[in-house]
Amino acid sequence: MDAQFETEKFNALMKLADFRFQRWRERRTTDWKLSLALWTLLVAVAAYGKAHGKFEFPVWVTALVLISLVIGHALFWVRTNFNSSVFDIRTSFHFADQAVNLVQPDKPVPVGSLPNRQQFENSHRWSNFLHPIFWEFLYGRDFCQAQVFITAFFAFVAFVILVYG
Repeated sequence: MDAQFETEKFNALMKLADFRFQRWRERRTTDWKLSLALWTLLVAVAAYGKAHGKFEFPVWVTALVLISLVIGHALFWVRTNFNSSVFDIRTSFHFADQAVNLVQPDKPVPVGSLPNRQQFENSHRWSNFLHPIFWEFLYGRDFCQAQVFITAFFAFVAFVILVYG
């Protein structure tokens, strides 16, 4: 095969891998920033409650709002970003592995199949709510578990301070 073609193909594969990797990295940074903002809001609410005494709303309203916040953050923010990140990082490694095989054809690495966007999205839809893949972001992913746990912890602290002073 032509060396020029191989070089161009390698460069193209690495650019595709880098594009997906950059998307993954940007999303992870943004993901943590929003979670940090939410935690700051919960701490601010708790501090406000501590400074001004008991909260005026009934206990059940306060609990419902905070539980909804924790569940909404987990399902609509953490889960969504996790799914997009998984797709991007798998795609990035797919292209990087192909580039490695161009450089060292005598020791090829196994190349995973390129994820199909439609199939990936279908497997992670709300209609699969009861399927384990829907909850993939909560098991085996420490950073997702940490985000959900920390949000729940701050919501609990805010609840206790707001309700019991």
